Amino acid sequence: MLLCISITKKSLKFFQSVYKSDFLIVSPVGLRTLLEKRRGKRKRNQSSDNSDSDSDDGTNNDDGSSSIADFLSSIESVYIDQLDVLSMQNLDHLFYILENLNCIPEQATSSTDFSRIRHWSLNGWARYYRQLIVLTSFTSPLFLSLFHRFSTNYAGQCLIQPTFPLNGFIRPLSTFNQLFQRIPVCDPTLRFNYFIEHILPRFDTSTYDHTLIYLSSYFDFVRLKNYMRTEKHKQFNYLTLSEYSTKKQILLARNIFYHREVRFLLMTERFHFYHRYRIKGIRHILFYDLPSYGHFYPEIAQFLTLPHVVDKKKTIPTAQIDEPSTCTALYAKEDALKLAYILGQTSVTDLLNSEKNTHLFTNK
Repeated sequence: MLLCISITKKSLKFFQSVYKSDFLIVSPVGLRTLLEKRRGKRKRNQSSDNSDSDSDDGTNNDDGSSSIADFLSSIESVYIDQLDVLSMQNLDHLFYILENLNCIPEQATSSTDFSRIRHWSLNGWARYYRQLIVLTSFTSPLFLSLFHRFSTNYAGQCLIQPTFPLNGFIRPLSTFNQLFQRIPVCDPTLRFNYFIEHILPRFDTSTYDHTLIYLSSYFDFVRLKNYMRTEKHKQFNYLTLSEYSTKKQILLARNIFYHREVRFLLMTERFHFYHRYRIKGIRHILFYDLPSYGHFYPEIAQFLTLPHVVDKKKTIPTAQIDEPSTCTALYAKEDALKLAYILGQTSVTDLLNSEKNTHLFTNK
């Protein structure tokens, strides 16, 4: 999406050329697609003396300049709304756009008014005068890294964080026990190796049939799925649900998981973000890592209270089964922000400072 707006004394004009607009309302993927299109056109123009103008996107200047992102050179204020929602898509597009802001144009056009060009802009200092405003419903190390990297205004930075709830989202969940286990690694590769060596074998028993494994990263999801599907580990009986699953695949996986003996159900965070299905038949939950959204934890954990099939003739709630349900969450010290949303600031301090690696929250 690319919406160009210009302001006059009496009206707003929409769908203007980017060179005549005052505001740009864009989606990261839409703007990057446009920049890549201009990059491809530039390569074609370099092989010929004449450059063709493309009037469809309204971004070409009067002289057919081959500059890729010259219309982003004069950006003075950037407003990123709902960064958390953008993270559920692909933040690489957003990083690409921010890296191309306030670059000095390679060529001047006939419509360029040099009397309006500031000296600090010619010196390449435009980024130090640019304002960056970011809004998000939660904080993460990745978001903080983005803000500190691209918020380069000479006046400094201002970070406003809401206070964490004292008790978090764990207190209302009183129907089953919840175990938080600290792991000594945070790197994705080291976490995966630790998981398959120490955690997964413990759940690969008949006692833990119908276990939901929740993964916040799609890359971890693919890595774990590929590990289970190899010939060496073909004994794993599992199903998958991801943001790329079709409606037919989702319906089939939910039906099989509910009516048959399946050991694991792998589910990504983006799948829950986009669909919010209430998965029935879950007896145990294992959080590979903590959810990005704090309220996702109780939403997923409440799946244990839904009914599931014990045999073909009788369906009873999970809470009434002799074998108790379990909810296990893995965390590292670097997950302090995620823990604060789930457990509350008081409990997080106790967990991180404790010498114990496991902490059990009971229903009593």
